[in-house]
Amino acid sequence: MAECQRAVFAVLVAACGENAPVKGVSAMLQRTPLALGALPGTNLRQLADLRGKTVGMARDEVPLFRGMLRAAGVDGVAVVEVTHEDKQQRLLDGAVDAIQIYDTTE
Repeated sequence: MAECQRAVFAVLVAACGENAPVKGVSAMLQRTPLALGALPGTNLRQLADLRGKTVGMARDEVPLFRGMLRAAGVDGVAVVEVTHEDKQQRLLDGAVDAIQIYDTTE
């Protein structure tokens, strides 16, 4: 999602604008591997589709994801911490509408 890539860049630019000690060193991937997984038929195509939904994320990714949502102007998304071990079951049980996954097919 190019939208996600722009949002990550916007978070970095905002951090630099606040004089945060941020330094870009190198790119490891051509795009971010952060992605969302959802059950078939959920109809999530872009960040704005997450309004009113609950997304399960690993604790260390929650601040980044919230920053991406903020940079994209998307509000009304509940972001909850889930563990790697239980995130798939929470999705299947309907406790969350989407979960954090990684797309590393480069």
